[in-house]
Amino acid sequence: DNPLSGYASYYSKSDETALPGYYGVVLKTHRTKVELTASDRVAFHRYTFPKNVEKYVMINLKDANGDDRPTDTFLEQVNDTTVSGYRCSSGWSKQQQIYFTAVFSEPIRLALFHDSIPVQGNVLQGIDVKGNVIVASDVEKLDVKVGISPVSMENAAANIRQEIADWNFERVVDETTAKWNAELSKLQVSITDTVAKRIFYTALYHAFIQPAMFNDCNKEYRGTDKNVYGDPGFTNYTVFSLWDTYRAAHPLYTLVQPERVPDFINSMLAIYEQQGRLPVWHLYGSDTNEMIGIQSVPVIADAILKNMKGFNYERAYQAMKASMMSDYKGLSYVTKLEYIPADKEKESVAKGLEYAIADWGVAQVARK
Repeated sequence: DNPLSGYASYYSKSDETALPGYYGVVLKTHRTKVELTASDRVAFHRYTFPKNVEKYVMINLKDANGDDRPTDTFLEQVNDTTVSGYRCSSGWSKQQQIYFTAVFSEPIRLALFHDSIPVQGNVLQGIDVKGNVIVASDVEKLDVKVGISPVSMENAAANIRQEIADWNFERVVDETTAKWNAELSKLQVSITDTVAKRIFYTALYHAFIQPAMFNDCNKEYRGTDKNVYGDPGFTNYTVFSLWDTYRAAHPLYTLVQPERVPDFINSMLAIYEQQGRLPVWHLYGSDTNEMIGIQSVPVIADAILKNMKGFNYERAYQAMKASMMSDYKGLSYVTKLEYIPADKEKESVAKGLEYAIADWGVAQVARK
C-alpha cells in the first residue's frame, strides 16, 4: 500500500559499465536501463523504460548514507518539465546546503510526500520531503539534466543553461571522457599487464576526483561562514581530505595538476578567513574537524617551497602561523610544554608527529 515502495532493484555486474565520464546499468527488477554522465556542475541522466508500464523517478531528500540527517528539505514543481529543491543536512559535516534544479525531456507530474504520506499541491517543505516524478506510460526514453549549486536553485538552473544547453547525451559523454583522458594521460605507463595498468589508472582517477569544485558558473559560492560570496578571483574548492592526501596526493597535484594548486590554496586561505583556522577536513562548505593536526599547513608549505605561484605567500604564512598557534586539539600543550600529555589528549604521540611535520613546514616557509 506504500506508494513509494518497490524502488529497489536487482542488477548484475555483467550489465554494469563504469568508466570515467559514464556509468550505465540495467535495473533488472524494473527492466530499465540507467545511464549517467556529467559536466562540471550538471548531472545528465538517461532512463530507457520498457513499453506501456507505469514510470516513476523518485527524488528522495530524506535518506542519506552514514550519520547525515536532513534539517530542512524542499521540493517544488516549477513547470511541466522542471523541478527545483534543496537539502540542508547535518552529520559528519555540519550545516551542509545543496540546491538543485532538474529539467526533464518529457512532461512530468510531481507527487509529493512527507516520507510516505501523500501531500497535495506542487510545493512541499519539511525534513522528510520525497517526490515521485511521474511520466506518461508511453514514454520509452527520459532524459534529465540536474544542476546543483551551493548557493541557490536559480544558480543551479543557470548552471544547466551554461554547461548543457541541449539534450545531446552522447556529446556530453564524449566531452567528459575527453577531459578525463587528458588528465589521466599526464602519466603514461607502458606495461603488458592489463590488470596492473587498470589498477594504476583507477587509482589515478580516484586521486583526481577530489578536491571538488564548489562554486557556480558565475563563480558565486557559499563560504564556511555560510555567507554567499561573489567571484573571488579563483575557483573555490571543497572536500579537502587532508589527513589522507597531504603526504602524497597534494605533492602529486603540484607535479601533474599545477594549474589547480593555487585555487586549492586560495580556497584554504578563504576558509581560514571565514572560520579563523586553516581547514582540517573540509567537506561541502563545513569543516568536520576530523583527524588530528592541521594538514593544510604542510600542503601550503610544500607549494611555497616548490615556488608555486598564484597566491600570496605572506598571507599564506600568516594563516599557517596563526593556525599552528591556535588551541586546536592539543596545540596549546605544544606551545606551552613542547609535547602533548597522553592523559590530556587522545592519540598524543600521533598528534605530536603531525604537529612536528606542520611546524617544520611553517619554519621552512619562515626561513624562505
